[in-house]
Amino acid sequence: MRRRRPPRRAFVLAMALVMTSSLVACGGDDDDSNSSNEPGAVEVADNVFKPDDVKVKVGDTVTWKWVGDTDHNVTSDEKDLFKSPTQEKGSYEHTFDKAGSFKYTCTIHTGMNGTVTVASL
Repeated sequence: MRRRRPPRRAFVLAMALVMTSSLVACGGDDDDSNSSNEPGAVEVADNVFKPDDVKVKVGDTVTWKWVGDTDHNVTSDEKDLFKSPTQEKGSYEHTFDKAGSFKYTCTIHTGMNGTVTVASL
């Protein structure tokens, strides 16, 4: 007696459906941009800055907005350039008046780092 195999077309269609569902489920946030899409806006989430690299022009203000459930701060690597209070909610702003690349960190959570790149006008 010959064993009957499922039709190949049905298998291919089922696999295509599974692959499409997987792609849609993974679709969401595949870049480092934040939800506000405002230039100079950074979300301070649970142990991550989103985006961790922001580009602005001289005279622009960067706003960090706390959206997570943990205390964080934003502290420049360049001494005395900027330092936010440690907080769980709220926001912090700094206006950049010179061009350059400015690294910052959360001093509470090692590995939580970001960069503001400021272009001249």
